[in-house]
Amino acid sequence: MLIDLLRQLATGRDTFTRHLCVSELLRRIGAKTVIDIGGEGRLKIFTGNAKVSSANITAGRGVDHIIKGSELPFEDGSFDAAVSVDTLEHISREARSRFIGEMHRIAKKGLVLCAPLGTIEHISYEKQLLESGNLSGRDAEYLKEHVMNGLPTPEELIMVASKYNGKLFYQGDFRGLGVVKKGRAGIVAGNIMGNLATILFWNNARHLKAEFTPHTNRFYFVVNKSLTA
Repeated sequence: MLIDLLRQLATGRDTFTRHLCVSELLRRIGAKTVIDIGGEGRLKIFTGNAKVSSANITAGRGVDHIIKGSELPFEDGSFDAAVSVDTLEHISREARSRFIGEMHRIAKKGLVLCAPLGTIEHISYEKQLLESGNLSGRDAEYLKEHVMNGLPTPEELIMVASKYNGKLFYQGDFRGLGVVKKGRAGIVAGNIMGNLATILFWNNARHLKAEFTPHTNRFYFVVNKSLTA
């Protein structure tokens, strides 16, 4: 357990913070069983006593279920909550409505979904970052999919929130997430110290805001079915 915790603390600051925000929203829903759609096992360490399973389109060390096609391979209400962390931007706009509907179907208590927010400024920033050539490998491939599919826009999200009677929260500033160029040891040490500070000085109002700005990094969409019944 200690080794797993250290590995999580050593991950990137943005990755760490978004999983912490998701775990807070799951706590509000009261979820004890969770399916992480598009996940690879990372969410488990953030959710306390909740039992978390991961489902993905490809097999991996932290993947418990394989997804084939557009339907999720679970019965209605199979889990207390369904989660999607930074997956929506890798899905075409045409397929997103069905994806969210499937998450809603398999979730008994609610769902939590987060992804980069598609403000005009954020979309432009990601296009410039991709064209700069400063990213390579998996990061570059992920960013290509962002640009190809389009980040979820505020207008798109307002429609989704209205359909499912959900709430939207916002977190971060993408301008502080530039490409880091320093030694590996320095990056890891900085991540650990920063992530520890995030835990020690956690503030819901600071991390989960009700309004967004042109430079907001990420949105969080949450549905609590106990409040919408």
